[in-house]
Amino acid sequence: MKNSPVVVLKSSFVKQDYSNYKNIELKYKNVSDKTITAIRFEWYGENAFGEPADMGNSFSKGAGGGFTDETLKPNKIGYGQWSILSNDGKKIKMARAYEVAFSDGSIWKLNN
Repeated sequence: MKNSPVVVLKSSFVKQDYSNYKNIELKYKNVSDKTITAIRFEWYGENAFGEPADMGNSFSKGAGGGFTDETLKPNKIGYGQWSILSNDGKKIKMARAYEVAFSDGSIWKLNN
């Protein structure tokens, strides 16, 4: 994503312990020169048949989102895992940051 202060390096489904449900896990990097104080993410996943996966959101199959408010310094890598209770997720097709808050009070938003 051009001009994004956050690059998602890896996205995957991870099986929950003692359950058949899966969570989503992201590895991401602050590629800006500012300290990040919060990030909002969105993602899209599919099941084994290439259809939109159950992502814990009854309104929009395949789509989901999450946020983190952990501080991330410039050029540092962050990790996060979100409980989405997916019962058929197989592959994350897209994951990106769409809004980022910085320690100086500025906010970056994805322009659609």
